[in-house]
Amino acid sequence: MIRVSGLSDAIAALARLDLPAAQARGTQAAAQLLRDAVLDSLSHPPGTNPALPALRSGALRASITAASDANGAVIASDSPVAVFQEFGTARMAPRPFLGPAAATHADDAARAIANAIQTGAEN
Repeated sequence: MIRVSGLSDAIAALARLDLPAAQARGTQAAAQLLRDAVLDSLSHPPGTNPALPALRSGALRASITAASDANGAVIASDSPVAVFQEFGTARMAPRPFLGPAAATHADDAARAIANAIQTGAEN
């Protein structure tokens, strides 16, 4: 916790903060958290839950990547199967895994960013 007893202390604390570096650390932590959540959602054996993508060969799971910088993070897949799973096809209902993981863990990702900034301000 940052303790500030006056305006001059607040200004001094903010002057020490390397905000771009703290943001980059935070978005990297958030990206890893979200990537892990996506990977967890791709761990269901075929037939256990028809609403979720099944872990068949592991190729879709292996294609999940995370990238981040100070301004944001991207969790993605270069597998064409990801599009079919996320949005469905004419013959298959959607089995989204990216959107639900982001929605479920958005607060945790925001906390990871806030914690990194707070830690940066404390140092």
